Amino acid sequence: MKPIKVLHLVSHPIHYFIPLYKELSKKKEIELTVIYQSYQSSGWLIKKDYLVDIDWNISFFEGYRWKRLPLSERLGIPKFFGEGIRFDIVREVACGDWDILWIHGYYLITNWLCALVQKLKGKTVMLRTEDVLFYQRTKLKTILKYLPLRVLCSLCWGLYIGKANKEYLEYYGIPDERLRRASYCVDNDYFKTQGSLLLNERKEIRQKWGIRDNNPVVLFVGRLVEEKKPLVLLEAFKKVVRERNAWLLFVGEGPLKERIQEISQKEAIPNIVTAGFLDQKELPKAYIAADIFVLPSVQDTWGLVVNEAMNFGLPVIVSNLVGCARDLVREGKNGFIFPAGDTYSLSLCLRKLIEKEELRMEFGQKSKEIIEEFSIQKCADLMVSAFMESQYGTLRTASIPA
Repeated sequence: MKPIKVLHLVSHPIHYFIPLYKELSKKKEIELTVIYQSYQSSGWLIKKDYLVDIDWNISFFEGYRWKRLPLSERLGIPKFFGEGIRFDIVREVACGDWDILWIHGYYLITNWLCALVQKLKGKTVMLRTEDVLFYQRTKLKTILKYLPLRVLCSLCWGLYIGKANKEYLEYYGIPDERLRRASYCVDNDYFKTQGSLLLNERKEIRQKWGIRDNNPVVLFVGRLVEEKKPLVLLEAFKKVVRERNAWLLFVGEGPLKERIQEISQKEAIPNIVTAGFLDQKELPKAYIAADIFVLPSVQDTWGLVVNEAMNFGLPVIVSNLVGCARDLVREGKNGFIFPAGDTYSLSLCLRKLIEKEELRMEFGQKSKEIIEEFSIQKCADLMVSAFMESQYGTLRTASIPA
């Protein structure tokens, strides 16, 4: 039996996706090739939200098959729908013998044209996107988006990353028989290995950030921008730290970093640490140092940092507008979900976990159990099953005609 030839079209190298590509490349049932519309982020990435040069400190192009395109070497990351049609990529789809075109996202016109060409050839298109329904858009944008996206979804199978994303794809017309789970995940094995290696260094790691006691550390990881709501966390922490000794560690860069520092000094909020950006080799140290993880975003279609934190056995607190909330957080079991922007509710959640070490340990153990279902290996297996169903109408484990 020949392997299913899968062409994956994505805007640029995304560090979270590389382990999945490597795992899929091990599967004998498929032959994966990745095409990037830009190679930016494969080294130094300058991004407005970080305000500094960012180096992820990982290899972006090893362990899987990818096709080099000269134009992708010269172009930056495409940012909006009408930003140039990549006719070289459209030709790759038109002339190549691809059984499946797997596109990530729909916001680029090249993705739409490639999907149309693939369908005109009588071949399969699969769409994986992060979008959810609970973010408000203007009425005009909603109307302009609805009909075209319904048309695109009528051509595609949907690979949903979680419950909220599945509802989004259903809303835009992908029927249940063409929807398959492809959970968002991180490299669990890597983070768990790092956790084991660093565990005995926890005290020294905390001391490097000036944390010289055993009081609980609340951790935030992400861009320090308005939609991530780090100031909401700071305000909630202020309500608690006056009565309970604890620390708040911010990991990340962005325009709100100086604001966090200014408010902390002006209002004399104790025990605030801003560690800056940490790459994938340094980031595990922050999770080892922490006792509680918080993601208070008002706009976060998933929140893969929650996956990372759970691998270190941390209880998690997220807002109800974080996309992974319904998938990864079991209310009162491994964490809490609070109304986005509600500093009082967040402070109550923080207080419960800061006050009770036993509860933190119980929640953290549950986090470890839950995250086992969101591994790279399981996601790859789910995707291979979806690929095979789309071609043969059967699951991966069933016999496939030659």
